[in-house]
Amino acid sequence: MIEYEGDNLVIRHLYIERRMVPLNLYLQNGSDDEVDHGIKEYGDAVKEALKRVLRAIEAAREDGLSIDVSGMDEFDIGDFGTELDDAERLLQLGIKSPTLQKQVFKKLAFQFLCDVRQELKDRIGREIDQQS
Repeated sequence: MIEYEGDNLVIRHLYIERRMVPLNLYLQNGSDDEVDHGIKEYGDAVKEALKRVLRAIEAAREDGLSIDVSGMDEFDIGDFGTELDDAERLLQLGIKSPTLQKQVFKKLAFQFLCDVRQELKDRIGREIDQQS
């Protein structure tokens, strides 16, 4: 919809899909590397938009409140059940390595708890490392 508001031309809706592939089609038809890239770029765009919104809120409040966006750097669309099965099979091989066992446990814990604060993940990682 195009309107004139005084000397300004206002475009209320604009289609740009002729020059770009819609994200859903890109993800459906792309190679694994293209899909990974598309998901990361989309995630980065969402994160950047969130940062801009929060900075605007921070500026509007004018009370010294400081807001930061952290985390959200990894996007995993894999199936946790598959990861768990793979880890279980690896541990059943009987490899006598406490380091391997700890790393497997940390990877599973971090994947399962992907949405918790980094401080909590760090604490859990330290607790797993301290196990004998």
